[in-house]
Amino acid sequence: MRDLEQTENKVKFIVGMFKHYQPNLTIPEQIALLTLWEESCVLHEEYEMANAIIKEMRKIQKNPTKIPQKFILPIHLEDINPNPIDILNDSESYIKKSKPPFYSRFFIWLKNKFKRKG
Repeated sequence: MRDLEQTENKVKFIVGMFKHYQPNLTIPEQIALLTLWEESCVLHEEYEMANAIIKEMRKIQKNPTKIPQKFILPIHLEDINPNPIDILNDSESYIKKSKPPFYSRFFIWLKNKFKRKG
């Protein structure tokens, strides 16, 4: 009876762990992860866990649109600039102007501080 309870806990653990990571993965990544886990479970003779993993994989394959997954923005190849030199020439829009170093700002602040008093 104790072994059956341990097995149920292992199955709940592996399914819960997958549900935790599922929203951070795309569908192909989810299938790949489940496949690796299933192979590992079979290798270690954890057949009940492997069966639970296969059930999760089938759920994903039957209804991939209703599965929580990571959203990836589509890439539009026509928007990619084929000439990287153009980016350097148009540096105003691509390179953010940075602050002067701290010591320069500090000395400017000190200089302004003494000008006001003197």
